[in-house]
Amino acid sequence: MLAFFILQAVIAVVLSLSFWVVATMDVKPPVICTIAAMIIAAGSVLGEGLADAQLARFKANPANRGWVCARGLWRYSRHPNYFFESFYWVTFMVLAAGASLWWVTLISPVLMAVLLLKISGIPTVEARSAAGKRKGHDAYVATTSAFIPWPPKQKIGSDDNT
Repeated sequence: MLAFFILQAVIAVVLSLSFWVVATMDVKPPVICTIAAMIIAAGSVLGEGLADAQLARFKANPANRGWVCARGLWRYSRHPNYFFESFYWVTFMVLAAGASLWWVTLISPVLMAVLLLKISGIPTVEARSAAGKRKGHDAYVATTSAFIPWPPKQKIGSDDNT
């Protein structure tokens, strides 16, 4: 248990380095970078919130019980909420323009993407045992981007409810 919490603390420290770089900059970021960062942050928060709300609305409908949600943002990404969570960290990269340690801000979005893609996010949700419980899962996986929202691939002979 101790190792688990220590690992979480280390990850939190590494993720916070991006904020530290921005907070300790000697110069203010250019106005265009500040505006871009605000747009990225707002878009990321809104996108993650919209994805979560769409999934909650889908799950609340009894007719959808047992089916994969492939509507709204979920039509373009199997994990749009994870994408927007990871993309949020790009905000600090943009704000760090001009900082001597700007490159440190590259760590957070990459670490978050790796955690969500390979360790704690997608592998957990898409585990074989969980996948078998959702109707339309195989067709959804075959046609929908795992992470980055992207137009779905053409379905070939699919008659499921996704």
